[in-house]
This record gives sequence, C-alpha cells and structure tokens, in this order.
Amino acid sequence: MSSARQKSEAQRGVRSKTSPLPDPANATRGVAEANALDAELLQSMMDSLKADIFGKIDSLSSSLRSEITSVRKEVKESIGPLQAKVEQHGQTVLELERAATDHSGRITELEATGKRISIFADYTSTVAKKRAAFGTVKRQLHSCPGIKFGLLYPAVLRITLPSGDTHRFEDPTAANDFVNTKLKKAVTPSAV
Repeated sequence: MSSARQKSEAQRGVRSKTSPLPDPANATRGVAEANALDAELLQSMMDSLKADIFGKIDSLSSSLRSEITSVRKEVKESIGPLQAKVEQHGQTVLELERAATDHSGRITELEATGKRISIFADYTSTVAKKRAAFGTVKRQLHSCPGIKFGLLYPAVLRITLPSGDTHRFEDPTAANDFVNTKLKKAVTPSAV
C-alpha cells in the first residue's frame, strides 16, 4: 500500500492491512479508561438530571401549597357569612316555634267575609306520633271536673288545675302518672 493511502485510512479510522495488531494489554487499558470516562460523564449527567427533577418538584409543590392556602382562605371567608345566616335562620325557627306554642289556641279559627275558616295543623309524622301518644291521658282528663288541658306545639300537654296551677308534660307516661296519682285520687266517684 502506498503511504498516502495508509495516511488517509488512518485519518478515517480504518486499519490498513499491513498495520500490526494492537497490543491486548493496551486495548484493555483503553477500554477501562473509556468506561471510566463514560461512567463519570454518566454520573454527572444523572446528578444534573436529579437536580433538575428535584428543582421542578420543589417549584411545583411550593406553587401547589400556595394554591391550597389561597383556596383554604377563600373557603374560610365564604363560610363565615353562611354560618351567620344558618344561625340567624335557626333563631328565627325557634322564635316561630315559640310563637306557635303561645298562640296555638288562637290560630285554629278565623273569620273572613262573614264565613268561618278552620285551620288544621299539618304535622310531620314524628310530631303527629308524639301528639297521639297523649290520647289516653286526654281521655282520662275529660272525666276530671274543673280541669282544663290542651296540647301545645309540638307535643306538650298543658294541664291547668282549678286552683290555677299549670303543669306541662312532654312525656305521656309522666302525664299519665300525674293524672293517676294526683288527679284521680282527688276526684273520686263518690265525690262526683
């Protein structure tokens, strides 16, 4: 081969046919050095990639934390007026219940344009059951002279004695015990 051809092949990285084989010890040492350089380069690239990933995670987590904080603040600010309105409505309901109890006897009949209008209460099933539980006590009270009684809203039995004393009962068994022990003994069949 010509020397010009050998130079051009050497420049291109092609071995000439006449060139001697490389020394195996040199080849192993060259591969080890290349692997060490590749490992160092790979390690530095991995470290750089880790830093980039952790930086992005940190920036995203801090922006997410700030968004969560702002949402919490908005929720707290919007809940305050709602709680005040709920408390106000609760107070209004209590006032209406008290007014209904105080005026329950007055609302049952009205007169409009010369005609009598009767209003019947529309109770929930639980209130209706509580009111119905006083039925036996009310039947017993009918046989007691001079005793006035009435059922107030929601389910409170009011008993007024001839002396003017008033007793209120929310429990039908307590009312029944009161009628049997206090009133029935005072009103005996011989006294009637």
